[in-house]
Amino acid sequence: MVTFVVQGNGWVGKESGNNPREGYFEFIDGRFELVPSPNQTETDRIIAELHEYHQEINNAYNQAKVDSDEDFDRLAKLLKENMYTWWD
Repeated sequence: MVTFVVQGNGWVGKESGNNPREGYFEFIDGRFELVPSPNQTETDRIIAELHEYHQEINNAYNQAKVDSDEDFDRLAKLLKENMYTWWD
């Protein structure tokens, strides 16, 4: 997850990378630092929504690949069945 949402004076989200941190961040001394949330319930709700959003995006990409593969299969079948009638 690389999405951040504004909450209060900071942002809620999860870093990318090998060891990502998740939670409430504030920009301190030129860096995003994980700090205690002013409203942990709201932070938890936003994080849950971000996880759901990213899962839905992932599912949509997977479905798009399946649909694309099926479209190419149908196109190949149509070409194979009707190739010679196009020349008439």
